[in-house]
Amino acid sequence: THFVYVNIAIVKYHGAFNRQMSEQGSRCDRCQFWNRCSSCRKISQGRFSVKFLKTPEALRILFQVAALARRKERLDELASKLSNEKGQFHPIKTDMSEEADILNAFKWIKENLGPIHILINNTGTSIIGVSLHDGSTEDWQRVFQVNVMGLGIATREAIRDMRKNNVEGHIIHMNSIGGHQVFNFPRRMNVYFASKFAVTALMETLSRELDDIKSRIKVTSVSPGVVDTELITDTLREDPLYQNAVKEKKILYPEDVAECVFCILSTPPHVQVTVLFFSYVKYLQIFSYNITITSFTVF
Repeated sequence: THFVYVNIAIVKYHGAFNRQMSEQGSRCDRCQFWNRCSSCRKISQGRFSVKFLKTPEALRILFQVAALARRKERLDELASKLSNEKGQFHPIKTDMSEEADILNAFKWIKENLGPIHILINNTGTSIIGVSLHDGSTEDWQRVFQVNVMGLGIATREAIRDMRKNNVEGHIIHMNSIGGHQVFNFPRRMNVYFASKFAVTALMETLSRELDDIKSRIKVTSVSPGVVDTELITDTLREDPLYQNAVKEKKILYPEDVAECVFCILSTPPHVQVTVLFFSYVKYLQIFSYNITITSFTVF
């Protein structure tokens, strides 16, 4: 079974980062973000229908949010629900496995919305039941085409636009703890784990590339533990480990991930959260190891 459980969201500030302010930074009393509001035009985030990112909050304080997804009807449904918000939500039908689709989406954004300030690579697909010893090449390619190539193409286009417009923006990759260590839950997601390891490597190499060219564009990899999303299929929900986690209320929910993204976006201009791991408090038995590290770098 194929699952595209989160699709990409692009968030645009109405005004550019105000890097001309004091490098020490100061918080706006109203929006609480560092050096990033112009007449309190706050930054926030957009979401697809699985709610990884809180579009209602984003639209209350943003002017433009563009969301890219393969299932246009889902985005249209969300757009209808958000029609009374102050901001603008732009659904763009995009197959993240097709480069032409991605390029056309970015072309529309640049021509109709202006410079991109935040890119949240919130896209991902998994094919449950794929094995490495007898799996389908087509299935392997599909996972990598979306999770790796689609992410890479979108990132490249966003950075090109940011640099062209002198925007010191932010790229956020929605990764997974499974992008740092392979674990037993859920089973038979072998290619998915491999693709998430690739996302980790892409984040690290991109960060070094940007450092080499003296760019102040931030790059962050967000790696949550088990989150209750569409990825958790009926089959996976029958797994004893998952059932125990639900019973003890020790899993994450989309709103938890959104709060972490808010925290990342609210850091001062000179601070970059490079890698963020998080899970339910004191509950990582599923992964057989503890993660308590958040990596920061300073420009």
